[in-house]
Amino acid sequence: MFFKDKKKWIPFGILIVFVIGTAVLVRSEIQSASVQKRQNEAQTALTFFYKNLSVNFEKLNYAKQLSYTDPYLDKDLTLFEQAALRLLAEYSAIEAIAYFEGDTLTAVYPKEEYGEAVGKELREFSYSYTLAKVIKDGVIEGPEQLGVNQKEVFLFLYPMIEENEYKGETEVVHYLEMLKNDVTFDILKEKVENSLNGRRIGAYYGCLLLRPQKEMAFDNPEKPTIIEDFIEALGGKAIKYPYRTECCGGYLAVNNKKLAENMSDKIIKSAELNEIEEIITACPLCKYNLEKKDSKIKVTYFTELLAEALNLKTEEAY
Repeated sequence: MFFKDKKKWIPFGILIVFVIGTAVLVRSEIQSASVQKRQNEAQTALTFFYKNLSVNFEKLNYAKQLSYTDPYLDKDLTLFEQAALRLLAEYSAIEAIAYFEGDTLTAVYPKEEYGEAVGKELREFSYSYTLAKVIKDGVIEGPEQLGVNQKEVFLFLYPMIEENEYKGETEVVHYLEMLKNDVTFDILKEKVENSLNGRRIGAYYGCLLLRPQKEMAFDNPEKPTIIEDFIEALGGKAIKYPYRTECCGGYLAVNNKKLAENMSDKIIKSAELNEIEEIITACPLCKYNLEKKDSKIKVTYFTELLAEALNLKTEEAY
């Protein structure tokens, strides 16, 4: 009798298992759909954010409103002047508007305050101006001083390009490239008066010189040699170490100091493990981030090392 009762309950047991299994599957599907929905919503929000960021940037970048000017159609800059004066009148945040023909500044507004800058060459301006050689879209740089007065301003640069090529005539090179290709390291070696006598020096490239690779075309981004060759030419012993091409934290030092410190600490520790006495860099911000009070490694700007090897006094080197 007991056996018969047990068999009687088997269908009910199967039914219960089926119901529970179905409920679990349905619940899993509902959760999966819910997760997918939230992911889609998050992606939509992210896309919307970046789209609006781009739109707002374009609104902020007043310089784009001047980019239509074609030097072949507006040779007397009448259209450019009209647009420039309108922008200056409408936006109090705009300090000045300048126009370069090729590499020469041919017009600037307001004339009464910045007129003396007319005739200057692009190379006479700060690093931010040289960015006009490589940018393919609008960028914001600064703060900078324009060289006419002491005002610090942010620059809105918009490229004058034709079929992705800059219309200017001047080739922009880094000082290290000039030493390597124009002076040559062999000649530089002959000019050394105060040899570094085998001092163990590590090169730090970071992001500035090597990336983005296509635009910079400076050196091999993974295995660069130009700074090592520079060190050897001055009589030092160039020591390669693992973190010489890694980011030091850059501008993160402003809004995320701890993260920047962690990134630069790895670079210094890597140099210490390789018994490096001194690190040289071509970036002032990298120099700032890499200087550690608890490290014996000296961090030097590359031109300081050059001045030392050429036996130049400080006032002669600058």
